[in-house]
Amino acid sequence: MVNLVKRTCICLVWQSDEFPCSHAVAAIWKRKLEPADFASVYFRKSVYGETYNGVVYPLGDKLNWNVFEDLMNTDVPAPNNRSSAGRPRMERIPFVRKVRTQLRCSKCNNFGHNKRICKNRVPMLWVHHSLRR
Repeated sequence: MVNLVKRTCICLVWQSDEFPCSHAVAAIWKRKLEPADFASVYFRKSVYGETYNGVVYPLGDKLNWNVFEDLMNTDVPAPNNRSSAGRPRMERIPFVRKVRTQLRCSKCNNFGHNKRICKNRVPMLWVHHSLRR
C-alpha cells in the first residue's frame, strides 16, 4: 500500500531512504506525475551543491585543539574485534600429493581402460548367463 500524500509505503523503504521505492514509483507514474518531485529535498542538485559550498578549515596542531576537560580524561575502549566464522585452524595444512588411480576394466580385468572402450575379446566363460542365447 502506497500513500502519496504521506509519502509512505508498506515496504518502509520510502520512509527510511526518503526516496520513492519501486512500488511508489509505479503509483506515481500511474497518476502521470514525476517521481523526482516525491524525493527528499536532500536529493536535489541545488541542495547537494550547497553541502560543499562552505570552507572546511584544517584543525592545526593537536596542542591548539579546544577539548572539554571531561573528554580529556575519558578512555576510549578498543574496538570489538570479531573472530572469523568457523573453527580456527590449529596448524598449516600440509601439501598432499594426489595419487591418480588407474582405470580397471570390468570385462577383461586389465588396467588402463574401462569396459565401455574395451577392445579385448572376452571368452564366453566370463559373459553373464542372461546374455547367452
